[in-house]
Amino acid sequence: MEFNTEDSCAATPDPLMLNIVAESSDPAWYFKPANVQQSCDLATTVQNTKTARVLHSSSNGLPCGLTTSTGVFTDVLTKHEKCIDQIPKFITRTWTYTDECGRLAAPYEQIITLVDDVAPEFAEFPADITIDILLDHSPKAAGFPSVVDSCDTESEITFEDVVTYYNLQNIEQSEDSDGLKKDPVVVKIDRTFTVVDDCGNSRSQVQVISLSSNPCILNPCGSHSVCELVDNFRPVCNCLPGFEPIEGTTSCTDINECASEETNICDASSVCHNTEGSYYCETVCTFETLLSDDKNGPCRLADGSAGSQKKDFTLLKNLNIDECQEACLKDETCLAFEAQIKYTRCELWHTIPDHAKKH
Repeated sequence: MEFNTEDSCAATPDPLMLNIVAESSDPAWYFKPANVQQSCDLATTVQNTKTARVLHSSSNGLPCGLTTSTGVFTDVLTKHEKCIDQIPKFITRTWTYTDECGRLAAPYEQIITLVDDVAPEFAEFPADITIDILLDHSPKAAGFPSVVDSCDTESEITFEDVVTYYNLQNIEQSEDSDGLKKDPVVVKIDRTFTVVDDCGNSRSQVQVISLSSNPCILNPCGSHSVCELVDNFRPVCNCLPGFEPIEGTTSCTDINECASEETNICDASSVCHNTEGSYYCETVCTFETLLSDDKNGPCRLADGSAGSQKKDFTLLKNLNIDECQEACLKDETCLAFEAQIKYTRCELWHTIPDHAKKH
């Protein structure tokens, strides 16, 4: 870089300097700009750092015999390996001057120290965006910023996501629950980009990424539960009929209706059998119901009769009522039982057809 402008001899240097130049005839510096320290954001032109000037013999016939000129400079930029006290680099500006007769002024060095006290700027920043929930929402797809920094051309850019989600832990899970539970459904991302230069100056800005479409298409719920939208946007996991939530998960487990008096609606003559998601009542015919049932009762034959009670039965001894009933249930051919407490005997009847067992 060079800067060279001739002045007239109207300038008035120091008288002592005039004598020195007059005696030696070599150009001499009569103004040496001081070392300066300035922000990287300021230009390092001579308007900000000043100009070195020389005094030399005039050959242009000016009456004063001497004239002043500006020096010529070259810059060498030196960058520190690490930023120290907010100073990442400095410029060594060497001033020189050669007059038209080839006489040289002694080189003069001016140090311009550059201070990095200003954070980098985002030149381009990705706008807030709405992306389908099934598509890529990484910075590659949603956008990545560019940075401008007058001091550091290699500033580091990082990002951090703060996720807003609906926690599907249970049927009515509050969306402001603490901590990230199992299988959350993400609905919004606040992505904070931060740029930091070598001197620790940083700047941050947030991009909001909204995820559209029905989040239930991600199948976020566990076993025996189904995802449904509440208020047209908030996904929740609801258990299927006959199931209840498993705490801390999005799954549901079977309800044993037979174990609760509130859900077991089987009468005294029936046995409750639990199944996955449901249950059924099995009617076990006793000798009493066999005789008392009406013609359409479950313990009657197809023709409405009680059948032949004198044949086709099994006699078991030393069984109480519960043991007799259990024996009938274990025997696939037993369609009715009679327990005689007094004699501790049990009769398993086989004469009632299959349709007599009610489910």
